[in-house]
Amino acid sequence: MTRYLTILGWLLASVLSHHPLQAQSLEVMAGRQGLMVDVQWLEAFEGAPGWSLFSRTTAQVDTAANTTFYTGGFLNYSLPMGLGATLVGTVTPAGASGDAGVHFAKGGPEWMLFTLLATDLAREWGVWSFTILRYQPKINEDWRGYSSLELFSHLNGLGHTYSTQRVRLGAGYRGIQTGVALNLVGLGPEYQTVPAHLGLFLRKQF
Repeated sequence: MTRYLTILGWLLASVLSHHPLQAQSLEVMAGRQGLMVDVQWLEAFEGAPGWSLFSRTTAQVDTAANTTFYTGGFLNYSLPMGLGATLVGTVTPAGASGDAGVHFAKGGPEWMLFTLLATDLAREWGVWSFTILRYQPKINEDWRGYSSLELFSHLNGLGHTYSTQRVRLGAGYRGIQTGVALNLVGLGPEYQTVPAHLGLFLRKQF
């Protein structure tokens, strides 16, 4: 429990230390396999139309107190139509890496879509894709529905290596969302699945 609270506190401090931001969120998911914390922020560069920086940090602790983390920075240049280029830098327990790719981003008052196709630059050849689709239909002045789908898949010369799917379904009240969460993972060329991580999530959008 102490390790859970330490990671949660560190990530919360990370969120509150960035101002001003175009968008910012903190999500905590608790399920039968442990705890996951996800911090995201997006900042557009003033005086540089089309340029933005997206950052994401996640940390997980399982029921056996094993921990893992991911930190990624996405430097984006987008054309008005939504197409653009992205440079990515990531840090994980396996080390640091650099990637480059093309993305498509669009959104409106109730929805947003971001999809990226990238290739590894600092490791052996590989290609990966990442997609976020969010839909928050307005119910009334205070309440909204909330649904989110995230897809990630990585392949190298040997075929499929790793995939994740994250599903969130619930409701939001004045910038706070909660509901049911499901994380799925597939490993290796044969897409071996691990037990699904089912739980509840609480998310705050700043």
